[in-house]
Amino acid sequence: MKRARDTFTAELFDVPCTAPALPGSINFSREIAATMSSALKACPADRIEVAARMTRLMGREITLSMLNAYTAESHVDHNISLERAIAFDVATELQGLLAFFAAKTGCGILVGEDALLAEWGRVQQAKSEIAEREKALKERMRGKR
Repeated sequence: MKRARDTFTAELFDVPCTAPALPGSINFSREIAATMSSALKACPADRIEVAARMTRLMGREITLSMLNAYTAESHVDHNISLERAIAFDVATELQGLLAFFAAKTGCGILVGEDALLAEWGRVQQAKSEIAEREKALKERMRGKR
């Protein structure tokens, strides 16, 4: 079965911005519910299977009703815990809530080969900086002769 395109991970070169730290600005109940709902639509497993996976992962029952309440934008007081959010992302095999959390705190996430590519880029940058420093030192040493 073909896997759905990941719409939750930010583009590699997007610069994340921190959410404003104003009173009431970190009230994301509806956005979290919408993010979870989108993840469930993108997930090849149905809601019942996601709830069952979460139950197995946590060792505590997560019911379909609980999952439906978490994803209902009208249930603003029915918030998912961090522990359950992690289980949700693992159960859906997506990083929807992780990407949401990261974006709201001015961060981004890199998964799989994107993480390796970023590390490779850091290594290349370090090599370039060392080469420039080496060149400057050689020029300085030649000037003192």
